[in-house]
Amino acid sequence: MLIRLTGIRRVVLQFLGAIVIVLFLIAGNIVRAAEFELLYAVERNDSDAALVLLKQGADVDASHPDGATALHWAAHWNLIDVAQRLVDAGASVNAINDLGVAPLSVACRNGNVKIVEALLSGGAEARTTEPSGETALMTCARTGSKEAVDRLLAGGADPNAFEISSGQTALMWAAAGGHTATARALIEAGAEIDARSKGEFTPLMFAARAGVIQVADLLLEMGAGVNTSTPEGLSPLLIASASVDAITGSDYRLVVEASDHEVLGILLLEYGANVAQADQYGMTPLHYTVEMRKPELLDALLVHDADPNAQLIDGLPFRRGDYVGREAYNGASPFWLAARLGDVEMMRALLAAGANP
Repeated sequence: MLIRLTGIRRVVLQFLGAIVIVLFLIAGNIVRAAEFELLYAVERNDSDAALVLLKQGADVDASHPDGATALHWAAHWNLIDVAQRLVDAGASVNAINDLGVAPLSVACRNGNVKIVEALLSGGAEARTTEPSGETALMTCARTGSKEAVDRLLAGGADPNAFEISSGQTALMWAAAGGHTATARALIEAGAEIDARSKGEFTPLMFAARAGVIQVADLLLEMGAGVNTSTPEGLSPLLIASASVDAITGSDYRLVVEASDHEVLGILLLEYGANVAQADQYGMTPLHYTVEMRKPELLDALLVHDADPNAQLIDGLPFRRGDYVGREAYNGASPFWLAARLGDVEMMRALLAAGANP
């Protein structure tokens, strides 16, 4: 009987021990859940709950396994009040996630000047840089938020920093995006106006490719080189002549966004662009203008004495859907291209300017 009671006692003790362990684990999970409650509230964009938890003294630096904190999520969702309260509560403003991204970079992606200000006032590093070399200033420049760019520049951000992959600067991104006020702020802060990317593109070339005339006008007004060129011979005028309306994706649809490439080309001519500049194939602005069917630019080029008899020195590279052999283009003039396109009006304009038929 004694042996049997001892065995029962052992089983009971083991059972009670197991219960204690389970209760301990449950309590630990409850504590752990409470620790992350603020993080979860901000992540799900629940600012009301987040503000209540902040008043209760919730942990402001709890993070997900990927390193994202409540401050990252507040910047992501543009929760200005939450971000400010987090900063006031001592949240780490320079915390980075596993991708090397700080809250300031997230705020700059949204161009949210209020959150940028809150983070900078809390000690965020204005020169914050992602592993790609993209700085917070570049990110803000891309969004066109001049106010945020101004705050970063005032905080010591470098206007001439460049990202690693393509060697592009904040001014190049502002120019490509058509953000005139932002571009001006960067130039006035010392951004190099004729900086070169790894592809040897200048800010003016990016503006020419995008067809954004206001930025191009600003750059030219402030002294950008109108006749700079790449090793392949591409100049701003050649780029504007060869470029067409941008096609972008929106809601699973292709959207044609009208641009000002033709007007921009005329502007470049007014600033003294070289009409004889040719690329590696011998294509001049007049060749590209004919090929892209830009009648107003064609007239402007001819007024500026563009040569209607300039010839290609090499066949063009293969173009999808074009089954004319590349060697057939050897020696082609703008008039030859117009004839091949069957554009009678352009042919007449070129003949009037002295084209050899």
